[in-house]
Amino acid sequence: MPTDETKALVYDTVISATGAKVDTSLFDENDIKLDGKYPKLNENNESSISDVYITGDCSKGASSIVSAVADSKCIAKDILNKLDLEHDFIKSKNLL
Repeated sequence: MPTDETKALVYDTVISATGAKVDTSLFDENDIKLDGKYPKLNENNESSISDVYITGDCSKGASSIVSAVADSKCIAKDILNKLDLEHDFIKSKNLL
């Protein structure tokens, strides 16, 4: 039964994750080398084409949003390093 009750919440990030099928034909069309059905990537998620990075489900199949965000942070660091710029990312403590 509806209560008409509302609650305001404050967030710094909202992520919409609806799921999708990855169109891997684009990798072939753009000469991105594959390792099986996913792109061959270095430790910074850079593809076989210099300065082309791949993350999320496209990089290694369905995974968690946490993994995609972590990979994206790694990509951002690599780009900043290539530009001789420093990052201001905070190193989190392992809570496990």
